[in-house]
Amino acid sequence: MIKEKINQILNEIVTDKSIKTDQNRLLHISNNSILSLHFVTAIEEYFEIEIDNDDIDYKFFSDFDYLETTVKKYVNAKN
Repeated sequence: MIKEKINQILNEIVTDKSIKTDQNRLLHISNNSILSLHFVTAIEEYFEIEIDNDDIDYKFFSDFDYLETTVKKYVNAKN
């Protein structure tokens, strides 16, 4: 459920259909600060969490599994 929603948010933000993989979409976002901010904000709003700035690093935008694990950590901490 978390992975699917993150992927949905990612697809809504990265509208360039030539970028095929999750990893490449994340890298595309990391090169654009406005898209990065929009992506993180959308995740935080949907899951009703606040991700610590220390957890939003290069790996957050380059490794989809790490991103999913980070979001799960905050979702589980809230419950």
